[in-house]
Amino acid sequence: MIQPGASSTRLADVLNDTVVGTQSLRVQLIPIVHHILEQMNFGPTVERFCGDNGDVPAWKILEAFIHSRVASHKPLPLSGLEGWVEETILPQVLNAPASGFNEYRVGRVLEIVGAAPRGLWFELLGKLHSAYSFDLSWDIYDISSVYFEGDYSKSELAEYGYSRDGKPGAKQVNIGINVSGADSIPVLYHLLPGNTEDGSTVADNLLEMKLLYSKLGLAGVPELLGDRAMLSVPLVHRYLQANVDFIGSMKSCKPIDDVLASIPDELLLQNPVDYVAHRHRNLPDDQRGEERYFAVRTLVTIPPHKDVAGSSSVNLPCLVVLASGKRRLDRQHRETLLSRVEQRLEEISGFLNKTKYKSRTYTQSQIEKALSKYPTTKGLISAELEDKDGLLTLTWSRNAQAIHHVGRDDGKYVIVFRNAQRTTEEVFHRFKCRDRVEKRMDDIKGSGPVIVRPIYLHKDERIRGLVLGCMIGLLVLSIAELAIKRGLQKKLTAEGLQATFGNFNAILHTLSDQGQMLVMPACTKWQRQILEAVSVRIQRVTPARVPLGVQHPLPPPPWQDVPHGDVPDG
Repeated sequence: MIQPGASSTRLADVLNDTVVGTQSLRVQLIPIVHHILEQMNFGPTVERFCGDNGDVPAWKILEAFIHSRVASHKPLPLSGLEGWVEETILPQVLNAPASGFNEYRVGRVLEIVGAAPRGLWFELLGKLHSAYSFDLSWDIYDISSVYFEGDYSKSELAEYGYSRDGKPGAKQVNIGINVSGADSIPVLYHLLPGNTEDGSTVADNLLEMKLLYSKLGLAGVPELLGDRAMLSVPLVHRYLQANVDFIGSMKSCKPIDDVLASIPDELLLQNPVDYVAHRHRNLPDDQRGEERYFAVRTLVTIPPHKDVAGSSSVNLPCLVVLASGKRRLDRQHRETLLSRVEQRLEEISGFLNKTKYKSRTYTQSQIEKALSKYPTTKGLISAELEDKDGLLTLTWSRNAQAIHHVGRDDGKYVIVFRNAQRTTEEVFHRFKCRDRVEKRMDDIKGSGPVIVRPIYLHKDERIRGLVLGCMIGLLVLSIAELAIKRGLQKKLTAEGLQATFGNFNAILHTLSDQGQMLVMPACTKWQRQILEAVSVRIQRVTPARVPLGVQHPLPPPPWQDVPHGDVPDG
């Protein structure tokens, strides 16, 4: 008998005489993901909320879907889940045949999961918060979207709206996401119709955050950080009435315009902020480019708003910021648009006195259309159409004074916040973290969306179940990142983790007595360190049987939880 932990040499000696077949099986991130799912009591919790007495329990179907989403940055078609499971060690880990993960069963489970109460997410998150105690003192809120091919005429969620995926011709659902500011852990999400306006979701998000904090036994709600869509005059008053601290830039309005006008460039340039863009932090000082930030602290007066009962005028601290890189890009963008307008005017000039352009009325309409095509360049170019001796002539010029006037605010914006005790550096550094939501969504979207047949998601419950599975996968990846950061004092992104274990494969040996032996891969030093950080130890050799049905018992997964520092070499 081959004992677990046998050396590779002894294993080879025994298998050489008994092996009648071998199969390579993907391991990838399965040990890490399965371990974290167990920490959140995933199986019993999902069965309690979603159990349906299927041949393969709902939690196993959902877990397999989660594994498929986090294994690689490249998305897997949902119809290919069964074939993917068959090529992995999941049949051994979950004690279920690959045939049980067919798309009909997956669709049924997504429908059940999508109808589960909100408490399912709260309970799973709560288990991980108890295990890892991640920082929830501040979080970042933003809206992302997921698009679907097909009509979805009966869906209340799939609607046409502003597409963040560059797919304006496809229906989509919006997802409001809160991630913890310190560790980028997704703590809350809302599934919204695809045409939902971002700012309209803030009030409901506040209520959900209060409910979540109550479930976790925490007081109040965290300091919230958002982009300009999440902060307007009425929303400022709603935050104040809810006694919530916030940090964010505001949409253009009179109070913001007044503050921008009150701080001259000369004063801004005397107040640099100690901040280096993330993409420049690993570069020497002389290679970091010219992007620098300057900020002056002042007050902004927020007037009362008719849509918020009981609101009154309030002075809030704010930072007027000048970003030299953004100023350069703003001016380059304006120059590009001005050049396009001039190019169109040049075309019109070449058409004059020909076909339709013999008509002054028609030609004037084309000139006005060109001058107003880009709202930000309106009034910056003047054009004059004249009739000389029966022939039309066109001249134009840039309005230098108007261009100088609009260019005063290039690269500038205002960050408004409530907690006056925060330093300029604290406010600015937190504000620059606002893209962490987008990065988290990129982690779970991968290089593209989950590929599904339109008819497959014919019910909104299935869309909800699909998004829930993706969000649990995102939560698991985030926790893995956090454990690695704490254990190794190194930052490893989700994509880096996927790449590290991308070719991590096991060998399943079928023996002459019809027994089977699963040989897990040897670890590199870096892989061993990662497994140690997440408290997982790989057992190299395990008796196994590919299950033909769920009645066949199997040994535990070929790894176990261990304390840090107790992980043997591969």
